[in-house]
Amino acid sequence: MLSSGTALIGDAAYYRLELKFQQMIVATPTSPLAYTIGLALSEVIFTLPGIVLFAVLMALKTTIDLLDILEITASLVLLWYAISSIAFYSSTLFTYIRYTWAVVSLLTLALGVLPPPVYYPATYLGSAWWVAYLVPTSATAMVIQNAVGVTHYSALQIGIAYISSAAWCIVGTLLTLRVARWRSP
Repeated sequence: MLSSGTALIGDAAYYRLELKFQQMIVATPTSPLAYTIGLALSEVIFTLPGIVLFAVLMALKTTIDLLDILEITASLVLLWYAISSIAFYSSTLFTYIRYTWAVVSLLTLALGVLPPPVYYPATYLGSAWWVAYLVPTSATAMVIQNAVGVTHYSALQIGIAYISSAAWCIVGTLLTLRVARWRSP
């Protein structure tokens, strides 16, 4: 979901800078948020085979109930929305398309590989476990790790992870609606 969201930077910048597609959309009653969600959904289509494979492998490997599936789905949707909206905002900062591709790779690395605890439980951080709430991918990882039984977090910790994810969604929405350059100067 992170890669799907960050890929939006390149596509949105390409549509705006090279194809001038965004200028056509601006002339319609479409809002920046609706445009962003449409672009983000198109990115999910490309990642759908991976998502399905992940779901099948997870179903074969672990025993999870319906509530766990709903928790995982909700946290992944929140991650997708937050990253996609922030990515759309970021795409409006570029004036040349050639810079976007490097930024997408760096952002995917910075948010998907480096932050704690994406690939290990937050309990490994000791007393600094709260750092996981500062990055949307880490908060989502905590929910998934708890749902599949990698580690068990308290209901409060999982609740805070959801609050963190929702806060990132709000930040992304505000950036998209209030700060992003919707109309070309």
